[in-house]
Amino acid sequence: MKKSFYNLAGIIFIAFLLSLFLNAKGIGTWAARVKREPFRSMMVSASIPFTRIGEITGITAPWAAVRERFSSWVKGVPPSPPIPLSKGSRTYPVFLERYYRILRGDAPKPKTVFSDLRPLEILVAGDSLAWLHIPAMLIKEFKDNPAVRITSVSKISSNFSDPSYFDWHPGITNLYNEKIEKDGKRYDCLIMIIGANDAQAIYMDGAGYPFDSPAWHKEFENRVRRYVDIITPKFRKIYWVAIPPMRKEGYKDRMVTVNGLYERICADYPSITYVQVKDLLGNENGLYVDAKIIDGRQQVIRSVDGIHYDYAGGQLVAGRIEGLIERDFEFIHGR
Repeated sequence: MKKSFYNLAGIIFIAFLLSLFLNAKGIGTWAARVKREPFRSMMVSASIPFTRIGEITGITAPWAAVRERFSSWVKGVPPSPPIPLSKGSRTYPVFLERYYRILRGDAPKPKTVFSDLRPLEILVAGDSLAWLHIPAMLIKEFKDNPAVRITSVSKISSNFSDPSYFDWHPGITNLYNEKIEKDGKRYDCLIMIIGANDAQAIYMDGAGYPFDSPAWHKEFENRVRRYVDIITPKFRKIYWVAIPPMRKEGYKDRMVTVNGLYERICADYPSITYVQVKDLLGNENGLYVDAKIIDGRQQVIRSVDGIHYDYAGGQLVAGRIEGLIERDFEFIHGR
């Protein structure tokens, strides 16, 4: 008699665990409405770990899947098709989709939350367009956010057509490693601002390729792609800032050509956002202007050379970049 009692109790307990797993959240909700103690507290407490396990693994509705299968069997309607783990492999129930997306490698990765104790380390790099105004305005934009740290390195006259000024291919790796050696931390984000000096001939292997020639396009694209292949594994996110509209005739058209190449290349890399600026710094047609109405008053946005930024222009671009960073990263204070 005693053995039969224990067997029955074991069966009931197993049935309870099974039902709890299949619909832990529902059982917990039902138990919370029960008035009799200690039954209410025991049931609620028992449902909590199963509910949390389901939420963590993403398997939050196995009961719904079982119910769908039973209903389909009764009505003679085929259930939802199973999901393949990969082409030609085994298949799995619909309710396990999130779990098997993780196995397939296409589930979204959790975001890192940055704070004053784990700040987002940003490197602003490039030619003279990356000097002073945009980095200074970015620091100003993020002055109230201790979870962001900004370092800027500009190599005046640097470009991809003529690496004799500064070769960015080994250069960016050296800058990245210097950061690690200095304080043991890695850069998380790169803001690349370059291009003002790219509209020139490429000389290599004893030959010269005039700007905008087919041979120039091929070699220039190869160089930029090699550089992008270096930086994309190093940085979580890259913002490649477009060359602003230029004033000088001829030169402005060459910059449009270079911009087009950069934009097309960046589009092939998911971690790169190409930051367009001609709507910020140009007229209604995206062409060069010296000044714009900002906050109700006329402000100079470009330097006297018609190439570089003035402070107000740098602030416009920095504001756009800040918005993208706030969109792409999560920040908290005091942790």
